[in-house]
Amino acid sequence: MSSSKISLDQLRHIAKLARLEIKPEQENYLAEQLSETAAYIDVLGELDTKNVEPTYQTNHLKNITRDDVIGESLTQSDALSQTKDAYNGYFKTLATIKK
Repeated sequence: MSSSKISLDQLRHIAKLARLEIKPEQENYLAEQLSETAAYIDVLGELDTKNVEPTYQTNHLKNITRDDVIGESLTQSDALSQTKDAYNGYFKTLATIKK
């Protein structure tokens, strides 16, 4: 197997950090699955990568963006002219973040 055996305590800690609810009957199965995944990572650690350049992007694509061009825009009063509710020159909305 692997030296990266995931214990039940580690699994519970990972689940807590990820805010996952794991049923007790699934814990052993999931710990085994994570241990097998870690074993694949251990295999990669055995590769000799001394002469390999780091690869940050494999498809060599670049972001294609346009230059920002300042153009004509609405005045504040024009922008607010169609709203039902404004306050001190801003759009007024219902709360978007709830506790």
